[in-house]
Amino acid sequence: MLIRDNNRKAYGDTSDLELCRLTRWGDEDAFSELFRRHYNALYQYGMSFYSSKAFVKDCIQTLFLRLWRKKEYYLRDIQSPRAYLLVSLRRIMLRDKKKRSARKERNREYASDFSKISHAVEQSIIDREITEEHKVLLETALNSLTKRQKEAFVLRLHQGLDNEEIAYVMEITKGRVEDLIYHATKSIKKEISERA
Repeated sequence: MLIRDNNRKAYGDTSDLELCRLTRWGDEDAFSELFRRHYNALYQYGMSFYSSKAFVKDCIQTLFLRLWRKKEYYLRDIQSPRAYLLVSLRRIMLRDKKKRSARKERNREYASDFSKISHAVEQSIIDREITEEHKVLLETALNSLTKRQKEAFVLRLHQGLDNEEIAYVMEITKGRVEDLIYHATKSIKKEISERA
């Protein structure tokens, strides 16, 4: 199965749900378009947790290989293809990491790699031309958040997911997501106002 550039013309206006339906029926071009559309977002999401480009790329390949092999099963009742792909990638990465390293090492790496999220937020700040002082304040504020608050905040800010999709990705309730986002926002505002 090859990813072809001419797929963009054939499926450019096709919805993700329709691409999933076509893929379930064995349409390789629809599957290639689904891969092409979501690869960058999946890669970016994976890199926000792990610093190894090869590891993230391998996990994305594993995700799409599994999807293709069991397309009739996995692509049956998807409501949000993007959220489904993100949560699937997250599960693959976590399972693979558990196999490769001890729990202590995994937690240490997970915490250190979350600093990459600060970089993504800093980039959005730069894009909005906020002063250097504000970038430092926001980075400090982000570092004061818990891991789960950071993850929820980044999924909202960086991936543009709504609370229901974030709950699905993080495997928690929608109410818990609302609490995490609320406390993260409150903490960031407090941290910035205290230091400004």
